Amino acid sequence: MINLQSIRQHSARTPNKDALVDGDTGITWQEFQIDTEKKIQFLLTNFKHGLPKQVCYISHNRIELISWLSAFSTLNIPITGLDYSLPVAILKKLSLVIGAELILVSMGSLINDDEVFGSGWSRSVLFDLDSPTIVYVDAVGKPLSLDNPENLSKANPSYLYRAVGLTSGTSGLPKAVIRTESFDKRRFTYFTSRYGFNHEDVFLLSMPLYHAAGNGWARMFMNLGATIYFSRLDSPSGIAEIMSEKRITASVMTPSLLARILDALESKDYKNNNHLKWLLIGGKHFPVSQKLKALSKLGQVIYEYYGTTETGVNTIAEPDDLANYPDSVGRAFDGNTVAIVGPKGTRLGPNAIGTIAISSYMNMDCYSDGSSKAVMLDNNRFLLTSETGYLDAEGRLYLLNRSINQNNNPRHLYRLEDAIRCIPGVRDVALLENNDNSNTTIECAIEMKAQSVKPQDLQAQIQLLADKEQLQLIRYYEVSKIPYSPSGKVRVGDLRLLLGKSYGESEQIVSS
Repeated sequence: MINLQSIRQHSARTPNKDALVDGDTGITWQEFQIDTEKKIQFLLTNFKHGLPKQVCYISHNRIELISWLSAFSTLNIPITGLDYSLPVAILKKLSLVIGAELILVSMGSLINDDEVFGSGWSRSVLFDLDSPTIVYVDAVGKPLSLDNPENLSKANPSYLYRAVGLTSGTSGLPKAVIRTESFDKRRFTYFTSRYGFNHEDVFLLSMPLYHAAGNGWARMFMNLGATIYFSRLDSPSGIAEIMSEKRITASVMTPSLLARILDALESKDYKNNNHLKWLLIGGKHFPVSQKLKALSKLGQVIYEYYGTTETGVNTIAEPDDLANYPDSVGRAFDGNTVAIVGPKGTRLGPNAIGTIAISSYMNMDCYSDGSSKAVMLDNNRFLLTSETGYLDAEGRLYLLNRSINQNNNPRHLYRLEDAIRCIPGVRDVALLENNDNSNTTIECAIEMKAQSVKPQDLQAQIQLLADKEQLQLIRYYEVSKIPYSPSGKVRVGDLRLLLGKSYGESEQIVSS
């Protein structure tokens, strides 16, 4: 997160400008500086024998969290966000995997289960952001008198850069991803220069801060001195209202959230209030129909990215790309190379289907166990992803499916999903792939917005579409709502429960 040195620079230039806004609550850059300094003073006072070597936080997006993250960043304390919607037992396991010595938690953000939160955290210190006693921090802390906040990094002399991220855990326990070099400066410089971002921008935070996309993009805009608006991620209508009534210029969100926002905007006079100039979509398959609808509704401001937790942001499709090549996720940009790899680990040519591999300055070093899926091509290290796809002759990347257990799977599952989504009355789609030694089958979960098609006719249409893609559809289900994590990933376990199925190792999500 942004450190105290940057905060002080913005506070000196625009002390009364809003830094963070959440509904009717907001803090100026000057207030943000004071809050961060109090957190730093508290940490220095209460950890005299050594600052924590790793911190994690478990909380929904909230203004109070940002000053904590900035304090840790200033003191060179690594910090990792955890998905607050996960069961408590899994959160405990993850905190142990990353070695968290201090945990910031919002008890109100946690799901209710039978697991006792307060036990089983090894030697970690817990701070409850919802506890009335948290005001003790500001009472003990006080604004710092240091002229040069860079000196605060000396409070952690043994610090070596170490960033720990977590995969989404779409179909299992999230994996810890390790990086020992920061890529912020190069990436932020590229995007700021390319799209002309500056301190006058107003960024809408519509991804969870625990996710790389939420934290990273918010961090970039805050470093510029822009204002950050918070939103309720479970309220598309609320986000639509913010976009309509506030001077939002930029945001990053998932396709599933965008789809619901577009529905909410149908009843609003959005065009006349539109200051939006850059809306980046990614983190999940972005259906062609949604791309075209977004361009039509919001104008030439829609961008798409492809990337992974392990490889960062690797391709960008700009508005013209989306309009002319809507099936593509764009081309590699500065510092990224995309390759398609065959079964023997060799590089394939244009239009050949294989496993997508990425060489990038943003690539992780390894997982927490030291492993990685890598291949050397032309003396460069490429990380293998879980996606199957191909490159055209101009270097545009096309995705077919996300198939963890089978390499070079030529079936176009994303195209099937797009076709099903175009059936009248269908709001959302998720596909489950079942693999065994002899056969591969597909199950389809459908969320309807209007029952304009009889169930038997709907099933017949889906069957025809599956046959066209040479896929064996064994059944389909209608569900009230497809379950997503706050970061926009399909909750596979929850979906299987909805379908009345056990959590099987042989099944995986293919439209995440």
